[in-house]
Amino acid sequence: AGIASGSSWMALFSSHPPIEERVAALESMR
Repeated sequence: AGIASGSSWMALFSSHPPIEERVAALESMR
């Protein structure tokens, strides 16, 4: 976690991926 992960979050939300991909990303962050 940190600045780099924040940047990846911005990339995720800016690209508007499917909900399933967002969930997968959330799970991988844990």
